[in-house]
Amino acid sequence: MNSKRHLLRRTPAARTLRVTMLSVLCAVTLALLIAHPVVAVAQESASSAAEARHVGGGEASLVLPDLTQARFLGLDGRDLLMWGLLICVAGLVFGLINYLRVTRLPVHASMSEVADVILETCKTCLVRSVSSC
Repeated sequence: MNSKRHLLRRTPAARTLRVTMLSVLCAVTLALLIAHPVVAVAQESASSAAEARHVGGGEASLVLPDLTQARFLGLDGRDLLMWGLLICVAGLVFGLINYLRVTRLPVHASMSEVADVILETCKTCLVRSVSSC
């Protein structure tokens, strides 16, 4: 069974799927970074609309502060937030690449059997815990 999984991971279709997913992730990240001025304008109009109509208390009526007013390490708050998100996406890509590299490594037959037993045990435990709710 493990040999079939190993063969599937090396097919051109699987590689194309991985490359496509990575490309989509990069495109979304780039689109978010390009949309920086658009989001800032939308935040300004949303905050002015929220100030115009104040409705009771609670989390739904909270007005978010303007992140561009605070400066940290020479960056305004919004830029620092965007850099943090970019670093998070880079970490996600790094983890995905290493995960895919590790899944391509050869596995000893006995270790594969043990992993299958553990997986089936976890599935059974999960099904029982969900059904008891």
